[in-house]
Amino acid sequence: MAWATSACQGLSPTSWLPAMAQHDIYLELTFYQERSYHEIAEITRCPVNTVKTRMFHARKRLAPLLTALGIGRRPASPEVLR
Repeated sequence: MAWATSACQGLSPTSWLPAMAQHDIYLELTFYQERSYHEIAEITRCPVNTVKTRMFHARKRLAPLLTALGIGRRPASPEVLR
């Protein structure tokens, strides 16, 4: 997960922290501690579907930051699309 750390270091904390603050525990547990959604649900005392939803939104908010740093997803090459 070094790429996530380096991605956030390249941006001003005020530009990404407030948006990610509500999801940081889910990112931490998923990527850094490698917990399953079921484990995260137990830890946070919320339903598994809530964990899935929060991870969806966390990834959605993180994607533009990573793309801006050249770390995000890249479009498929034309050869792959054939």
